[in-house]
Amino acid sequence: MLQYENCTPKPTALAATPGLNVNADPTPDEYYADLSWTSNEFNAWQVAVQDAGQPVPNGLGTYTYVTSPNYHASPLLAAHQYQYWVRAECSPGSNIYTAWAGPFLFNTPICAPEFQCTHTFRLRNTAAGGWHNGRMEVRQNGITIATLGSTLTGTGQSDVPVTLCSTVPYEVFWTVAGTSPQQMILEVLNSFGQTIYTKPAGTGTPGSSIITGEVNCTTPRCDIPPTNVTVNTITTTGATIQWVAPATETYGWDIYVVPAGSPAPTESTTPTYDNVTSITPTSPFSFATTIPLQPDHSYDVYVRVNCTPVPSALV
Repeated sequence: MLQYENCTPKPTALAATPGLNVNADPTPDEYYADLSWTSNEFNAWQVAVQDAGQPVPNGLGTYTYVTSPNYHASPLLAAHQYQYWVRAECSPGSNIYTAWAGPFLFNTPICAPEFQCTHTFRLRNTAAGGWHNGRMEVRQNGITIATLGSTLTGTGQSDVPVTLCSTVPYEVFWTVAGTSPQQMILEVLNSFGQTIYTKPAGTGTPGSSIITGEVNCTTPRCDIPPTNVTVNTITTTGATIQWVAPATETYGWDIYVVPAGSPAPTESTTPTYDNVTSITPTSPFSFATTIPLQPDHSYDVYVRVNCTPVPSALV
């Protein structure tokens, strides 16, 4: 990249602080970025704000002229990738400049805080040593929100909270394979604590998206089957059934109890107990059977979340 350099030095230490001013309706919210740089030798500058990826400004053009080493760029588009350049005027009013410094990349906020919620990205591994330098990026609207991998350094798990915007598509992109990609495990929990995605060890391809979807900050999912179905407090003619299904307390559940070894139920199977209410108000939920069971018999138990248009699977 060749530029005229009529005087030196060009500005350094470019920085940008994007922000959002939330205004009362009907005034639209203001997306902006406060730009700054270091250029103690001069008293005036030109600033060029562009879409990311544009070439260096060419010719005189129309640029913003400022007399302090900072600039409030506004209004800008939401969830947009920008860059800016800055050059110093060699002497006041000369219209002669240093070379352009830049580009400095930045992006505006994707949404206002009231439309955000936090997902948890749970990192695990099949062996010690973390993800062995493997990395994945969480992206929304093409903007990298978080990089996953560095926080898992040994055995166990690492939960990484990431704030995302509702109704905006997101993806997890596997950027770096690391030295043991076959050992990497990832689970994604939404803001209601529901596990909405699991990447087991040995699955997925580095250099590609391993999950895509749209964030929902307002409504828990009801199509996720319950987990950890157990039976306790067993009597001769009854038992208490327990299961885990976060954030489904407003839906109700169906329970199917059959002699052990009976065919597994299907979506159209009539449940033994329809749309039950849990004894406990939050997950893990529980229900005590009311239809007498045969003493000294073994039974299989299945539970599903009861919601429309389609309930979860019976598990």
